[in-house]
Amino acid sequence: MTKKRLVFCIAAALAGVAMILISDYVYGVGFLVFLAGALLLFIGWWALLQAPFQSIRARRTAKMLRGITVCFLTLGLLSFGLIEGLIYANAQGDADTDAPAIIVLGAGLRGETPSLTLKYRLDRAKTWLTAHPDAVAVLTGGQGPLEEITEAEAMRQYLIAAGIDGERLILEPKASNTLENISFSQKLLEERGLADRPVAVVSTDFHLYRVRRICERIGLDARMVSAPVADVGLVPLNSWLREYASVLLLYAKELLA
Repeated sequence: MTKKRLVFCIAAALAGVAMILISDYVYGVGFLVFLAGALLLFIGWWALLQAPFQSIRARRTAKMLRGITVCFLTLGLLSFGLIEGLIYANAQGDADTDAPAIIVLGAGLRGETPSLTLKYRLDRAKTWLTAHPDAVAVLTGGQGPLEEITEAEAMRQYLIAAGIDGERLILEPKASNTLENISFSQKLLEERGLADRPVAVVSTDFHLYRVRRICERIGLDARMVSAPVADVGLVPLNSWLREYASVLLLYAKELLA
């Protein structure tokens, strides 16, 4: 391998690793940065394996590693198509149901202000609560980095300002991920004797497949209520791609459990 080619491989790999590490701190397009970093890392790795090795053993090892890389890439593409298909098939949610409660999943704040994604979920929840005047809502979400209050409290304030009676709102202020959102809310519903009937759950369209799977896993009879994804810039693309990774992580946790 020439020195110039080696430097290119190392530089591409290091740039890829750097982009992967900073992806969580890039607002809005973080997962696209992650994908670009993964692509650079792959290019560096693949270019390294294409180098003319001197010994027979080195050439055989490189050939084996190239085969493994192609297999993983093929499996990744197949899983991507399958999972995105499942996400799309569940994006519309379920038909309306007469449920005693709706769970509204948190989605981040900007200080005390709901993000656009969370606002769309709350607007959908308001419409549902207006159509079901006897139902209550569990607002679930803890306080994350750069958030000045809990997501549950921010949702309460938003819905009260939108005309929903505060007596109908139950706060769950501790959850930090989707599994906790749903399982902690389930416990609150059980305490109030509301978990023996189907429960509505509102979230963004791309999120509903994972939400449904988690509900089935913990034994919650839930009906999905779909809120639109924020149609701003690359947010829809970023959200659907990121959800693929989240579903893969969910599958891994289920296998390990």
